[in-house]
Amino acid sequence: MKKLLLVFFFAIISLNSLFAQPGWFIIRSEIDFAGHWNFFTDDNTGYDVGGNWAGGTVHPRILKTTNAGVNWFEQITPQRDSANFLFRCVYFIDANTGFVTMAYAGNPNIGRILKTTNGGNLWSISSLPVNNHMTFVYFPNSSTGYATGLQTILKTTDAGETWTLQNSGAPNYLFGISFTSENTGYVVGNIGLILKTTDGGSNWIQLASNTSQQLWGIDFADANTGTAVGGSANNTENIILRTTDAGLSWNQIPYTGSTCLLWSVRYVSPSTGWIIGWCNQIIKTTDGGLTWHNQASPTTNWYRTCFFTSTMTGYTTGEDIGFGQNGYILKTTDGGGIFVGTNSNTIEIPTHFILHQNYPNPFNPTTNIKFDIPSRSASADGFQSGNVNVRLVIYSVSGKEVEVIVNRQYSPGKYEVDWPAKGKTNTITSGIYFYSLYANGELIDTKRMILLK
Repeated sequence: MKKLLLVFFFAIISLNSLFAQPGWFIIRSEIDFAGHWNFFTDDNTGYDVGGNWAGGTVHPRILKTTNAGVNWFEQITPQRDSANFLFRCVYFIDANTGFVTMAYAGNPNIGRILKTTNGGNLWSISSLPVNNHMTFVYFPNSSTGYATGLQTILKTTDAGETWTLQNSGAPNYLFGISFTSENTGYVVGNIGLILKTTDGGSNWIQLASNTSQQLWGIDFADANTGTAVGGSANNTENIILRTTDAGLSWNQIPYTGSTCLLWSVRYVSPSTGWIIGWCNQIIKTTDGGLTWHNQASPTTNWYRTCFFTSTMTGYTTGEDIGFGQNGYILKTTDGGGIFVGTNSNTIEIPTHFILHQNYPNPFNPTTNIKFDIPSRSASADGFQSGNVNVRLVIYSVSGKEVEVIVNRQYSPGKYEVDWPAKGKTNTITSGIYFYSLYANGELIDTKRMILLK
C-alpha cells in the first residue's frame, strides 16, 4: 500500500512539473493528426478539431479534454469515417452547446455544420440553406451566431436550430469572424476582403483593406481597435493590418519575423493578444497590436489558432510542416514566456537584468510587466549562475506586500507577466503601487505604477 501511495505521489509531482514549464510546451503529439481549431468552455474542458490523415485521405476528428489538456479523447461524430472531410472551426456557447464547421477537401460546394447539446457526447448535422464549404463559426451571444464559408455568411437567432443566408455579396471564400457588440461585426476573406455589419448582418459593407492578400483571421481588442491577419496562398508573404477607428481605415503593421502565412489572431485584453501562423509563428502583442514579438516554440509546426482560458494560460494547435505528419497541441501557463526579439526570428539574450515600466500605466484592471534575465556569459552584472530564481512582488504605497506574482526559476531571456490587480484578498483599490524584481534574493529594481478604477 505504501509503495502504491509513493508511486501515485511521484506521478502527481511529475505531472505538476510537466504543466509548470515556462513558455510553450507540448501536451499532445499524434501521428497523422492536423489540428485546425480549439476552444475551451472553462479552465479544464476544451476541444481540438481537425483531421486524421491516413492512406492519402483525411477524416474529420474532434478531441476533448476535461483536465486542462492532461488527457485527450476522441469524440464520435456522424462524419467520422467520411473520406476527405475536415473539421475547420469549433465554438461553444455554453458548457453543453457547441458547433463545428466542416469542409470537403475534394469539392468546395460540399460543407456541413455539426451541433451538440450535451458537451460533444452526441453530434448531429444541421440543416443549412446552402451546401458550401464551411470555414468559421462565431456567436456574439447565446442565441445569435454566424458562420462563414464559400461565398457564404449564415446567421442563426435560435442557437443553431435554423440558419438563414445573409446577403454579403462575397465573391469568394470568407473566413474569420469577430463581433464587438451584438450588432457590429466583421468578416474577412480572400483578396483582402473585409466586411462589416452594424445591424446584425442584415447589411454588410466592404471596407478598404488596401491589400489583395488572403485574410484568414480577425479579432478586436476593443470596439475600435482590431487586427486582421493573412498572407499569400503560396505561403511566401504575410500581412498584419490594424485599425483604431472601427474599420474605417486599416494600416499595415511592419513584421519581419517570417514571410509565412498568418492564420488567426486572438485578444485576451485590450492590450494583449496573439497571432498564430505557419512556420512556427507564435507572436504576441502587449500594446494593442501596435508591435508584435515572437515567442519561443518547442516544434517547427504549422500553427493555426490559439485559445486562452486566462491572460496566462493558453493552447495552440497545428501540425508538422507538410500535411499528414505529426500533429501537436501546445500549452502555456505564463503567457507564452520568452520573447525571442521584436519582429525578428533571431533569439536575443539580454546582457543585463532589466525591469521594464509596466504598460499600460495608469491601468485598469490589468497591466503588463516585462523583465530581462541575462545569461552567465552575457551578463555584465557579475551574475554567476545559469537559471535564476526570480521574484516579482507588488507593494502598496506604504510598503506592504500586496502580491507575489512571480516566484520561480527562469532561464536567460525576455519575459513578461500580466497583473490583473486582484491581490490576495481581492480588495485592490485605486492608487499608487510599486513592483520590485528580485534575482536569487537580491533586489534588481523597483518601479512605480498607478491603478485607476
